[in-house]
Amino acid sequence: MQLSEEQERVRDAAETFTDETIVPRAEEIDREDRPPLGILDEMADLGYLGMLLPEEYGGSDMDFTSYALAVEEFARGLHAVASALNVHVISSYMLYQYGRDPLKERVLPSMAAGESLGAFGLTEPNAGSDNASMETTAEKRGDEYVLDGTKRLITNVDNADYLLTFGKTDPDGERYHDITAFFVETDSEGLEIGQKWETMGLNGLGSFDVHYDGLRVPEENVIGDVNEGFVQAMKALVVGRINVSARCVGIARAAYEAARDYARTREQFDRPIGEFQAIRHKLADMATKIEAARLLSRNLAARADRDDSTRQAAAMAKLYASEVCEEVCSEAVQIHGGVGYTKEYPVERYYRDAKLLTIGEGTSEIQRNVIADRILEQ
Repeated sequence: MQLSEEQERVRDAAETFTDETIVPRAEEIDREDRPPLGILDEMADLGYLGMLLPEEYGGSDMDFTSYALAVEEFARGLHAVASALNVHVISSYMLYQYGRDPLKERVLPSMAAGESLGAFGLTEPNAGSDNASMETTAEKRGDEYVLDGTKRLITNVDNADYLLTFGKTDPDGERYHDITAFFVETDSEGLEIGQKWETMGLNGLGSFDVHYDGLRVPEENVIGDVNEGFVQAMKALVVGRINVSARCVGIARAAYEAARDYARTREQFDRPIGEFQAIRHKLADMATKIEAARLLSRNLAARADRDDSTRQAAAMAKLYASEVCEEVCSEAVQIHGGVGYTKEYPVERYYRDAKLLTIGEGTSEIQRNVIADRILEQ
C-alpha cells in the first residue's frame, strides 16, 4: 500500500520519537505501573494528541492512515502510551463530530494541546459486549440531565479532565435508539472514581469503576442527538478500531524483532538458534502474519479516509490483528525459552499486554459475529 510523502514523514517522525523517548522509559513505567504522563506531554508538544482534529481547534488535521502509522510506532514502544492516546482521541473526535459549537470551542483546543486529557466511558458491569443493555440512566430535569449508574474498566479516567460517557434517556425506547452521549468534567459533583482493577498487563494505565450518583450534566454537554448516542458511538469507534489494529501490529512487531535478535545471538549446540529450522519457521510465520495484519489495519484506515463503509473492514482488522499479536507474542516468549518467562526480557511484557487486545474494544467473538452478519447481508 503506497504511502504519500507526508504519511512517510509522519511514520518516520513517530518511529524516531518512539526510539528516543518511549523505548528508554518503557521498562521503568511498566515495572512501577505509573502513567506515562511525561511522554504524553511531549507527544502533545509535537501535535500527536490532536492528530485527528482540524487546525481551527489547534489540531494537526492528519488523515486516518497517518494516525494508524503513528500508533503502530507508539505501541511498539509501550502499550500504555498507545492506549492512553486511544481514549483521548476517541473522546475528542466524537466531541468534534457531534458536539455543539460552544463546547467544542471551549474544550477542543486544550485537548489538542494536551492541556487536558479525555477518557471514554461506555462499558458497565452488566453491559460489556452488549453495550446497548447499559443500566446507567440519564433523566431530563429542566435544562440538565441527571445521571445515575456505574461504568466499569474505564481506562485512564484517573488522569483525565473530561469523560465522554453514556446513559439511557429513554429506558422504554427502541433498542439502540434510547441512549445519549454526554461530555462530563471528571471533577463534577456526583462523579466518583471507584475501584482500580488490577490487570494482567497494560501497566502504567489504570482501569477503574466510575460511579454516577445524581451527576448533573448541562444540556449543552449533550453530544449529538438525544437517544442516538449508541449509534454515534459505534461510528466514532471506527477511530478506536484503527488504533487497536495498529496497536496490535506495533506490539507484535516489537515481540517479533526481539525474538529475531535473540535468535541471532543465542547459541545452543554450538550455533545460533536462528539456524535451526524450527526457529526459522516460527520467525517466517510471525513476519508473514504481521504483514497481513498491517495490510488489514491500513486498509481500514484508507477506507475511513475515503469515507467508505468500514464496519466489516474494522471487524476484520481488529479480529485478525489482535489474534496475530497474541500468537506472535507467545511465540516470542517460546523462542526465548526460560528467560522469556522472566521480567529480564521485554517479551514477557509484550505477552501480558497482548491478551487484552483480543478482548477490549469488542471481543474476537463479537468481531466474528459482525463479519458473518455482513457476509450474509450481501
